[in-house]
Amino acid sequence: MTSENCRDLDRNGTKNTGMDYDHLNPGGGSPLPPMPWFGMDIGGTLTKLVYFEPRDVTDLEEAQEVESLKTIRRYLTGNVAYGKTGIRDVHLEMVNQTIGGRKGSLHFIRFPTIEMMAFIELAKSKNFSSLASAICATGGGAYKLSQTLKSMST
Repeated sequence: MTSENCRDLDRNGTKNTGMDYDHLNPGGGSPLPPMPWFGMDIGGTLTKLVYFEPRDVTDLEEAQEVESLKTIRRYLTGNVAYGKTGIRDVHLEMVNQTIGGRKGSLHFIRFPTIEMMAFIELAKSKNFSSLASAICATGGGAYKLSQTLKSMST
């Protein structure tokens, strides 16, 4: 089966009938990183965070899920405001998306880049660093704040 054909199937090998923007090649290649999946764009004035919330969690995965991941999921999806300036753009949420062969929703959160230290302190208090070995970020602020972001893992 070619990688183009794999994108037409979900992780169980059944036909995917929705639009699929999945280019992570769920049919092979390197293993996918563990959940949670985040990405950041750190601009000069605004930081945007995208969070993939899997909706096809198996009973086994749920049983093995650590409490800190459950806490993060509940916090990110159960709120529309974070602190004084963070906002989850509910109207931009993309449900029923397939990424890496997983079905789920994409959530978009934004906050002023000037509040990055507050975000880092929040991430530390929620124990984000125990779940991620890397922070995927782009934008001029990612380079400018790279040393500060590294402090999240300590």
